[in-house]
Amino acid sequence: MLDEDSMKNSMAYAMSDLLETNLDVDLLNIGDNETWDLIENFISYEASNRIELDIGQLFEGDKLSLKDMVDRREEMYIYLKAEISEQLQLFKDSDIHPEVNKLNAIIQLSIENTFFVFEEEVE
Repeated sequence: MLDEDSMKNSMAYAMSDLLETNLDVDLLNIGDNETWDLIENFISYEASNRIELDIGQLFEGDKLSLKDMVDRREEMYIYLKAEISEQLQLFKDSDIHPEVNKLNAIIQLSIENTFFVFEEEVE
């Protein structure tokens, strides 16, 4: 149930982002660029949700101020989104549409890289 809610929320945020950046988009006839933007945003939100589930409790408590906690999460999200964007670029450039297992691999690798970069902050 938690995964299902996470996926619904991720898609809702991704669609919202698409509509905010492309006011004239026809949702019944979106182009390749909009489709890739939607995929990238969905995966970024979903990966961020997974990180939040894994380490969210580390940001709670007295260790960090509220501002620092929000700043760290935002830094991690920005890095994570850039990681995902870079990995998806390989598919965009080759015009290959990745299968679900490849998208899941992108999520996993991006999460691992984010943990590696922010390791000291999440201990």
